[in-house]
Amino acid sequence: MTRSVVVEPEIQAISDKFMAAFKKGDAQGITDLFAKDAVLLPNHAPRLEGQQAIAAHWKAGLEQLSTIKLTTTDVIPLGSDAVVRIGTWEVTTKDEQPMTFSGKDLVLYRKEGGDWKIVADIWNTDKE
Repeated sequence: MTRSVVVEPEIQAISDKFMAAFKKGDAQGITDLFAKDAVLLPNHAPRLEGQQAIAAHWKAGLEQLSTIKLTTTDVIPLGSDAVVRIGTWEVTTKDEQPMTFSGKDLVLYRKEGGDWKIVADIWNTDKE
């Protein structure tokens, strides 16, 4: 894979902001990282479009999950205003007997007004 050292720190910073907002329980902080026309393609769930649907998804996620860890493995440039981030994720539930799940993800970013925004986010688990 070709990695981009120019945008990689900027993309990692967005993952760091995502994890920080998650840790604070800030669904709006997570949602603000997404473009207005963004699409989520969650594992075992229907496609979600737009910030309102994304906010509702992450609000529910914050109620069910205690931790999230995002790791970037590759950042692939798609021109001057788009990149793809490939990585892994790990979450732990808030259940009485917490369970940890992990998998991989692919996130498309687009530059909007000088800021990188998430345009499409798809993830799935490594195991059922």
